[in-house]
Amino acid sequence: MKKLICSALALAAGVLLPLSAADETRTIRLVQDDAQVRMVTKVYPMKHVKALDIQPFVAAAVRRYSQLSNVRAQNYAAGKTQYLLVTTGEKFMPYVDDIILKLDQPGKLGKFGSRVEGTGIQRMVYSPQYRSPAALLEAVNNILATGIGSGYAHNGTLYWKDEWDNVGYILDWVKMLDRPLPQARITFRYYEVRESTLRDIGLDYLSWKNGPGMNLLDVAYNAGRIAWDKALYRAASAGFGAFNWSYGSFATAPAFDMSFVRLLQQSGNAKVAAEATVTVLNNNTEEAVLSLDPTYSRIRKSEDDHSSSVDKKISEAPELSVSVGKGVAICFAADPKEYSEDGHVPSDVNYYKKNKGAVMFPYTVKSTQTVELDNFGNPVINASGLSGYVCMDAGREQLFLKSVVERDVEQTIGIPFLCQIPILKYIFGTTTTVKEKTFIVVTAEATLIHPESNEK
Repeated sequence: MKKLICSALALAAGVLLPLSAADETRTIRLVQDDAQVRMVTKVYPMKHVKALDIQPFVAAAVRRYSQLSNVRAQNYAAGKTQYLLVTTGEKFMPYVDDIILKLDQPGKLGKFGSRVEGTGIQRMVYSPQYRSPAALLEAVNNILATGIGSGYAHNGTLYWKDEWDNVGYILDWVKMLDRPLPQARITFRYYEVRESTLRDIGLDYLSWKNGPGMNLLDVAYNAGRIAWDKALYRAASAGFGAFNWSYGSFATAPAFDMSFVRLLQQSGNAKVAAEATVTVLNNNTEEAVLSLDPTYSRIRKSEDDHSSSVDKKISEAPELSVSVGKGVAICFAADPKEYSEDGHVPSDVNYYKKNKGAVMFPYTVKSTQTVELDNFGNPVINASGLSGYVCMDAGREQLFLKSVVERDVEQTIGIPFLCQIPILKYIFGTTTTVKEKTFIVVTAEATLIHPESNEK
C-alpha cells in the first residue's frame, strides 16, 4: 500500500521511478454504469375505450418499472378521438403496446359511457333539494369518503367518486342529510290594559296671567258727580221753590270670570292588543328584533296663533322591544312508530304539522314608559330591561312576560310660593294629578315550518 501511494505521488510530481522486480503489475478497468433508464414517449390513439378508463392500468404498470414514467390522457374534440401519451423506459415500451392492445377492445357501454368497469372506482352525482352542496361536500370529504375518494360541488350539484362499495353508502348518507333546515315561526302577542285617572283642580294660571293677571284688588272709583233734577232747574229759573240734589260714586270689580277656573276629572280604561311574527332558523347567526313604537298626535301653535296637529314620538326609544338572540335551537320529537329503520326522525310536511318539538332561544326585553314632561317639554322616561333563555313547546301559546306599571304623578303650576300653601294652592295655581296603572302581558307561540308547507 505504501508503494502505491509513493508511486502516485511520484507520478503527480512528474518523476519517473524505476521498476523493481519486487513490484507487482495491476490492471484497473473502469465500467460506466450510472443507473439511468433511456426514456421514450409514445402516443396511442384510442379506438374503442376512453383514454381515462385505461389510464390507471397503464400508469400502474409503467411506474412499477420506473418512477419517472408518466401517463397522460388527451382529448381531441374536433376529431372525436382520445389519445394516451405514455412516457417510460425504451425497453419496457413493447409491454405497454401489449397492455393497450388488450385493453382497447370493443364492448358494451356502462352507465357512464365507459366499457371498462373493473377499476374499482365509481362516480356519483346528486342534486340536493334542501341543503347546499357545499354543506354536504364537507361531510363527504371529511367523514364519509375513503382515502382514495373525493368530491366537489359545482352549479348546485354534488359530485364524488370512491370505491365501488362505498359510493352507495355515501349516497344513502347524503340523502339522509339532505333534510329541510329546521326553522320555526315565533309569534309574539302583546296585551295591554290601562286604567287612568286625571284631575285638574285650581286656577288656570297660564291663561289667567295674560288676562286680568294678579289684579285682584283692581277697584275703580268714580266720585264728584252731582245729579240735578227738573224741579231744581225750574226753581232756579223762577227764583223760588224747593230743590234737592245728590252726590254719589260707584266701584267696578276686576274682570274675573269662571273661565279661568279648572275643575276637571277624566277617567278611562284602555285595552291594546298587538301581534308580531318572526321566522328563525336553527342555530341562527343574526338577531331578530320586534318593537312596538307608537306615534302620538301633539298640538303645535305657530307664531300667529294657528294651531295644528303634528304626529311625533314622545321618545326615540321604542315603548316595548323583544329580541330573539343568536343560537336558536329547534328540537324534534316523534313517537317510536314514526322513527325510520335507521332511527331518524321524519321530515315530511305531515310530520311538521303535528308540531312535535321544542324551541329554545335567548331573548332580551326592553320597556320604556314616559312618566311626565319636564318644564322644557322633554320626556322623563322610565326604562327597564330583562334578558334570559326560554324553552317552549311548539304549538302552544305560553306566557312570556308580565309587567305591572303604576304611576302617581302630581304637578302644580301657579304663583310661586302661594301655590305651595295647602288648600290655597288651588286659588293661586293648578294642580294636576295623574294616576295610572298598566298591565302588560306578552305571550309567545312557536310553530314548526316546513319549506313545502302552504301555511301562512
